Amino acid sequence: MRDHLAVLSAAFVLTACVSNLSDVPRVADAEPSSIPIFVLASGNRAYPGAARGYWQLAAEVAADLEGAGFDPVVILEPGAAPPDVPIIESVESPGECFSEPMLNVLSAGVIPHLGCIAYGHRFNLRCPNGRPSVAVDASFTVRSYVGWFVWPLAFSPNWRWDSDGPPSRRPEELSLLRQRLNEALTGACAA
Repeated sequence: MRDHLAVLSAAFVLTACVSNLSDVPRVADAEPSSIPIFVLASGNRAYPGAARGYWQLAAEVAADLEGAGFDPVVILEPGAAPPDVPIIESVESPGECFSEPMLNVLSAGVIPHLGCIAYGHRFNLRCPNGRPSVAVDASFTVRSYVGWFVWPLAFSPNWRWDSDGPPSRRPEELSLLRQRLNEALTGACAA
């Protein structure tokens, strides 16, 4: 029994998840725009329950916009917004980029699994007063290794040990969203 406990303890200590910090964008914090931002919760309703998914995605973007200092309003139809305000539409979740860890599982963690986790949002910004839409990409991915013997990477300044796996949210997400949205509002939408 002690032998099994010792093996499990060793496996727990040697198994780790490390994330590459150099993949996290360096973002200068800026003030958000004071104009209201409308988030359109619609899209191709190709399957049952799709409308609920669009509302959920729009609500997540609105919550992040609010966290970034904007004043978001979720709407169902574009006509519900005044003509002189920007509308966020065609929201995409960056999704996950982890593949199936087949070799990691078959080798009991000896062969590390390389994956990544995606953060942020991608969407189109419908500019006010009929200006063309602008694609806004406020997303990024962070590479991660999971398995035995990957913990030495955590000693590198570019890598960080994540005891519970990669974090599901990063503070840089809101700063990047604020920066990219301000760039679109003051750049292509203002021209």
